[in-house]
Amino acid sequence: MKRIDLVFENRNCLIFNKPPGLPVQGGEGIEVSLDSILTKTSPLRPLLVHRLDKDTSGLILTAKNREAAARFSALFAGRAILKQYLAVCAGLPRPPEGRVRLTLEVRGRKKESETRYRVLASEVLELPGFGKRLETSLLELELGTGRTHQIRRHLAGIGCPVLGDDKYGDFALNKKLRQETGLKRLFLHAYRLRIPEIPDLLPQGLDISAPPPEHFRALQLFRSWFDCAGRVKDINPGAHSLSSTCEKPEGAGREMEVKFLKKGIIKIAGYSIQTTMDEGKNLRDIPKFWAACVNDGRMRKLRGENFVKNHDEYGVCLPGKSGSGEMEYIIALEVIEGTEIPGGYRSLEIPPADYAVFSTPPSRGKEFSGGIQKLWERIFAQWLPVSGYGINEKGLSYELYPESRVTEKGTVCEIYIPVEN
Repeated sequence: MKRIDLVFENRNCLIFNKPPGLPVQGGEGIEVSLDSILTKTSPLRPLLVHRLDKDTSGLILTAKNREAAARFSALFAGRAILKQYLAVCAGLPRPPEGRVRLTLEVRGRKKESETRYRVLASEVLELPGFGKRLETSLLELELGTGRTHQIRRHLAGIGCPVLGDDKYGDFALNKKLRQETGLKRLFLHAYRLRIPEIPDLLPQGLDISAPPPEHFRALQLFRSWFDCAGRVKDINPGAHSLSSTCEKPEGAGREMEVKFLKKGIIKIAGYSIQTTMDEGKNLRDIPKFWAACVNDGRMRKLRGENFVKNHDEYGVCLPGKSGSGEMEYIIALEVIEGTEIPGGYRSLEIPPADYAVFSTPPSRGKEFSGGIQKLWERIFAQWLPVSGYGINEKGLSYELYPESRVTEKGTVCEIYIPVEN
């Protein structure tokens, strides 16, 4: 069993330094993964909230409960948590600090992508059998978007592939590197996480880094950048870091309007689908599911049932227990207390709680669904960390689409977050 170093723990999360070559999750042909190891070794199975490629080493955060998992997932999605990487690449990127912007194909669809990079140092690697002196660079990198294998694809795209990358890199160079040095690992490491102050999750915030694996130092390059424990030394304190050049997330600096309401038990019934957060699939599936329920007559049928209390529509997301990113999404109406729900409907009780309530402006179509996603991100990335409130883990967050707030300008979505002081 692979050794996994625990580098931080509190009552809500665990942060590990994942070794290279270990998949984060299981799947076809995968017998051992980070998820399977944690399941066997931890009394409570930690929930995964973000990903690293199998061959990428470094920091990965897991949550100890579903509410923490939802909040951390939203913070990662909203880019409120800083993730920085180290890579050793062939060549010297020009300019020495900049951005790579490319259109990448992801599951058959074209996606815009961005990676910020900074050259920390460059040195020549002597490979006598390669026939030439090889210039290499140590890079600090930060994702502007999160596409599959993005850093590896971007660096290969500008002619500076990551050393040891057998999918997108220089195959002849990697072969010679293995023959002459014995090194065959990918030189990409998620070395730093910086998390803002989050009441009840991380009240003091956290800025943590982890040493890269042994093969980084075995390359015998950039030795002045690593201390005796293998950690990266402080990056030039006189220079600005990549994080200081990042734009504020959309909506930052605008005041968020919030109201507070107390709600008792709400019983709802409707329809549900299973989806996943992988590659943002849930963001595509949920609007399509809404449209299907309206167009095929299911919502009309539900509104006509005698157990329905009113026509305000609820949207509820229930994260999967496995922490794999899977989720159930429920579209429903409130039902009259004490009535029996016939088969064919998904029913759920929303527990009583005090709620912070946020609203989108009225809109339609893609603007409407996009506005809902941005509001969720702003709540967890901007409002919650400075609000003085914490999430009530006994409650359940949900979306409400009140019939009374449908106007000629479009529909309003109200987001209910269960909170406590």
